[in-house]
Amino acid sequence: IQENIDRVREERIIAVSPLAKIVTRMVEDKEFQDRLYYNALYTKTTKEELLASHLMNTAIYAIKIGLGLRYSDKELIRIGIAGMVYDLGMAKIPKEILNKKEKLTEREVKIVQQHTVIGYKLLQRLGTDYKWLAEVALQHHERENGCGYPKGLKGDQIIPYAKIIGIADVYEAMTHVRPQREPFLPFMAIKEIVQS
Repeated sequence: IQENIDRVREERIIAVSPLAKIVTRMVEDKEFQDRLYYNALYTKTTKEELLASHLMNTAIYAIKIGLGLRYSDKELIRIGIAGMVYDLGMAKIPKEILNKKEKLTEREVKIVQQHTVIGYKLLQRLGTDYKWLAEVALQHHERENGCGYPKGLKGDQIIPYAKIIGIADVYEAMTHVRPQREPFLPFMAIKEIVQS
């Protein structure tokens, strides 16, 4: 994942094949999934590792959600790959905004929100076989009621993988330290997600 973050920063095309191998192992080894989930919840990261850790953890949570939905192994692999790349557009957002401890200004929020479109464009470069992956990156902040971004899509306009990644993304962010706040306990994060 870190290699792909570096590729994005260097304007190079990302590599999906190595991720597919990792995700395949994650999907095939059921006991490994539980250990990964525990590690995802309780491993602390540095500012430098934040994006890579966020992507890995989101992939783990998305696979767990997919298991709950009784997705096939093929679908779980796709959702795991999506979890490892959907937020790569964040690598193009200035670090001083991402690491800011105070509340972001309206202008800074708009800059951060651009990461979905940036990620979409990055993943489109992979070709038509990965069009679905680009759509996940674009839509992962869309919400059922249409209050998300960048397009304000709602309900069935949002692809299912983007909905799963969106939930896993929020859960991951809430259960880990961010520059402006402490983490929620896992059950409190779930309660907050369900209520909203």
